[in-house]
Amino acid sequence: MNNEFKVRISQEKVKEYAVISGDHNPIHQDPSFAREEGFDGAIVHGMFVLSLMGEYFNCSNFFHLREKVVLSAKFKKPVYVGEEIRFFVETKGKIVVKNSKDDICVETSWANN
Repeated sequence: MNNEFKVRISQEKVKEYAVISGDHNPIHQDPSFAREEGFDGAIVHGMFVLSLMGEYFNCSNFFHLREKVVLSAKFKKPVYVGEEIRFFVETKGKIVVKNSKDDICVETSWANN
């Protein structure tokens, strides 16, 4: 059973997401600007990270694609461009996204409807 999904989000993918979403905030594109705003570098759009949850659903045996799943998410720490993150079920009903430092970046809970 595959219960973990790892991904590294490149600057190119962040640029593509910005075009699709219309969110061209420079904290996602310009590392210098992001540092001026208090980050360690350019950060990935939170909703982009959350959208990757679908990939996790596809590779995990915990979910049935025919079921409707309602997510509730808390964004706890930024995900930096180029950083590897991993998605996994931490406890029943709770999926987390951790960064390379093992910090929780996104914490979600789900319910089936």
